[in-house]
Amino acid sequence: MLSQQTGSYQISQNLDEEDNIINAESGLLTDSAKTTNTETPLVFILVGKCGSGKSSTANTLLGETRFEALRSASSVTLGCQTASLSPVPIIKGKHSRIIIMDTPGLGDPEVNREDNLEEIKRGVNSLKSAYPNARFSVVLVCGLQARISEDDLKEFGYLGSVFGLGFYRHSVMVWTHGDVLEEVKGGLEGYFSKAGDALGAFIEDIQGGEMV
Repeated sequence: MLSQQTGSYQISQNLDEEDNIINAESGLLTDSAKTTNTETPLVFILVGKCGSGKSSTANTLLGETRFEALRSASSVTLGCQTASLSPVPIIKGKHSRIIIMDTPGLGDPEVNREDNLEEIKRGVNSLKSAYPNARFSVVLVCGLQARISEDDLKEFGYLGSVFGLGFYRHSVMVWTHGDVLEEVKGGLEGYFSKAGDALGAFIEDIQGGEMV
């Protein structure tokens, strides 16, 4: 399981020094982001489908309940929300603050997809303007409690319009509902041993690592 003490540290260790998702390639970094704020926080942008456990993951990383987390067929998080942890003793000398951004659930039938993506882009731009020196990484959150379909994977793919087509290279995968693996021989690897080609290729593309 992902613990509150090790979660942020483990995710940060999966990032190379140059792994900053907010760059010229993504189209989100512009000269308009001028500010006197020299703080260099580590920003995690949590994205995933409705009910995947984004808000619960965010609360685990922060070590306290800062985001509303409910079981629901529709998105509980309707707009981008942020919370921070400072100081960060588990990442000494690197970052003075960790900022978590929870985003609206992907694939919500009650929300227009383009509006959802625009809201995520707005939230990222807001943080980028406030902290131009920050390092950003996308945390893809996906639940193990239900079958992962190709349509689910497509929802992640649409994020390319926000972060750039190569954003998987700078992303970390977090699998929630890890209790499902207790009855699976071989753990996570065994769980995916019979996965289709699409899911296998998706996992291989995530170069920031994965955890449960």
